[in-house]
Amino acid sequence: MSTIIVAAIVFAAVAYVVYRHFFSGASGCDDCSNVGCPLIDQTQVSKILNK
Repeated sequence: MSTIIVAAIVFAAVAYVVYRHFFSGASGCDDCSNVGCPLIDQTQVSKILNK
């Protein structure tokens, strides 16, 4: 019985992470200031570096 409960918790956690990452309307790094973001706008990069 405990195996089923643990499996349900793990499945729910994975489903939550997948939902948050792919389906929750994430901005796609449009508003992030992380230069390492692969989707960041090049104008934002130049603004960040020229501060």
